[in-house]
Amino acid sequence: MLRHGVERGLEIISEAVRHLPDELLESAPDIPWKQIRGIGNILRHEYHKASEVIVWAVVADHLPRLRVAVERMIALVRTAPDRQA
Repeated sequence: MLRHGVERGLEIISEAVRHLPDELLESAPDIPWKQIRGIGNILRHEYHKASEVIVWAVVADHLPRLRVAVERMIALVRTAPDRQA
């Protein structure tokens, strides 16, 4: 159940990234956005190819950096000059 929950969470993150504007993604060029988008497709359509080792590496090694990048993006959007108060 834990594995399925983690994989579902990654699917949701992947789908959310698909809806972010490219300009915002460019503010964090060190994040592998294409791979984040791609892992969702693998988990949804080619789940038999999803390695537990790779899924765990994504969670342990990459999610912390992604979280920092997303928090920076949120701060950028909140402080954007054209944002309505």
